[in-house]
Amino acid sequence: MRKNSDVININTLDAKGEVLMTIMAALARQESESLSANVRLGIQFRNQQGKVQVNHNRFLGCTKDKNGKLVVVPEQAEIVKRIYAEYMDGASFFRSSEDLRQAVS
Repeated sequence: MRKNSDVININTLDAKGEVLMTIMAALARQESESLSANVRLGIQFRNQQGKVQVNHNRFLGCTKDKNGKLVVVPEQAEIVKRIYAEYMDGASFFRSSEDLRQAVS
């Protein structure tokens, strides 16, 4: 089966094309591994500095202050404590959500 790359016009039936595709695939893989390693190192560095990377917009009970540190939101923390307490008492997620909806309304 003949395949010409639309972007760089490589004929994969040709031996030169096969070698070129193999080299390009190896380079892409190496670039991906390098990027992954850099991301891991960045996360480790932030953790060592005490900087937490959390999507605080969807993190009930906490938010970030102006310095980027997590701080407890007391009103939300009470809800989190309630959810955990109900869970430890054996309540289902459905029951907990229904109880919270009734408490709000």
